[in-house]
Amino acid sequence: MNFPRDCGHLRVLIYLWRKRIVANQKYPQEFRDEAVRQVRDRGYAVKDVAKNLGVPAHNLYKWLKQVRPEPEKRREEELLEARRENLKLRAEFRRVEEERDIL
Repeated sequence: MNFPRDCGHLRVLIYLWRKRIVANQKYPQEFRDEAVRQVRDRGYAVKDVAKNLGVPAHNLYKWLKQVRPEPEKRREEELLEARRENLKLRAEFRRVEEERDIL
């Protein structure tokens, strides 16, 4: 898959990479975020994005993994949300039962 050559995003990415905002990081965070967006949001292949940006594909895979929520953490969040919903529904159920008993 080829990128359009007149794409402004590519020029911005190359500029940011050359600027190297943080000395300790080889690639600035903005550069990594945009590379990840090109794969996730725009649907480009990892190897194509890596080749166009001049970064090793394994770096891009690592960046993708870093932004993806861990399955266990996501599961814990889902369980916590389900427990909250359960408590809310139980309270509402008790209220409805009390109203019914009054009538």
